[in-house]
Amino acid sequence: MKITSMTAILFAIPFALAAYAAGSDDTQKFFEEAASANKLEVESGRLAAQKASNPQLKAFAQEMVTDHTKAGQELQALAARKRIQLPIAMSDDHQQKLEKLRAKTGKDFDQEFRDLMVDSHEEAVSLFENTAKDAQDPEVKAFATKMLPTLQRHERHANTLPKA
Repeated sequence: MKITSMTAILFAIPFALAAYAAGSDDTQKFFEEAASANKLEVESGRLAAQKASNPQLKAFAQEMVTDHTKAGQELQALAARKRIQLPIAMSDDHQQKLEKLRAKTGKDFDQEFRDLMVDSHEEAVSLFENTAKDAQDPEVKAFATKMLPTLQRHERHANTLPKA
């Protein structure tokens, strides 16, 4: 009986390690995506605070810089506790979106910024909802749950911004 139990345990260890590693990959992916999205919000907010022609967009842009700078600090602290290295640069996709915004001026800039804020917050809300629901790590799950109401508020606000 001891041999059978030991064999079962030894047989289960690789599967347990694989499941743990898969959870780690999901956690790493969350940190990478959240960090990139956060950088996009901060950088596009800084840009819009300078270039937007509509005062409502400028105010929203400053809110993005303030809220997402704070969120980035919290994400960095959590990543450090988890011994996860956050990417220095945003993803190629996010960088392309920022460059597209940078190239716009006047009302075209305002519309591009508004559209970017709607789209990027829809993506962020989805990422954080899924992480809050499915994350294996309790601290990561708690972080996503904590940040979700702010992201949802940003998404609602972005949808009410005036179209150019």
